[in-house]
Amino acid sequence: MSRVAVVTGASSGIGAGTVADCIAWCATRPPHVNVDRLVVRPLVQAAHIVHRVSGTGAGDRSPAGA
Repeated sequence: MSRVAVVTGASSGIGAGTVADCIAWCATRPPHVNVDRLVVRPLVQAAHIVHRVSGTGAGDRSPAGA
């Protein structure tokens, strides 16, 4: 199991077939349609995790050498 699958709990990410399907959808729009941007994301995404080491947090912003 990949690290992404472990973190998100998902068994698989977005595969090549899914991306190919999205590209095919864009390519088959009528000539008068402009697909300007396509964003593809998995339904399950990793949570924003912040790891702080003691002494390096936001409260420890003294200038170097002070």
